[in-house]
Amino acid sequence: MKGIDSEIFDLNAKYNQLYINFPNSRESLYLYSSYTSNITYEIEKSNLIEVKLRALERNLSNPLNDLNNFSWFNESNGILIISNETDNFGEILYASQKSAEIFSLPLKKIISDNFFNFIDLYYKEKVKEEAKRFVQFSSVSEMDLIKGFF
Repeated sequence: MKGIDSEIFDLNAKYNQLYINFPNSRESLYLYSSYTSNITYEIEKSNLIEVKLRALERNLSNPLNDLNNFSWFNESNGILIISNETDNFGEILYASQKSAEIFSLPLKKIISDNFFNFIDLYYKEKVKEEAKRFVQFSSVSEMDLIKGFF
């Protein structure tokens, strides 16, 4: 079993990779800012990320921009459409074939299952909280996830 220092180091690496992979994603910047502010207490770094986030938000002329640029047929992405209804939050309504490949499962085993059943137990509640916050506050059409959470 890993020690707390090792877990924090791994988490730090994942957040840094998230920021590197998605430097212009509002969700990525928000998560990274929250992490640096609340977990690692790197307030100066968090403030710089907040400045970048505010600048990015000011530069978005159309809140549906992400939806307009979204490619439903991009074969490099696994695409899941999940329910945000209170009664069945996280139920997978649609999954692309690439998603099935990523999960190493047939599509019929993924569709109708709950998305959060695929999240590693260690991250499950945090990812569920972030997903609920995303649904409540986000104006974009997609949420990028770190493959290491599965």
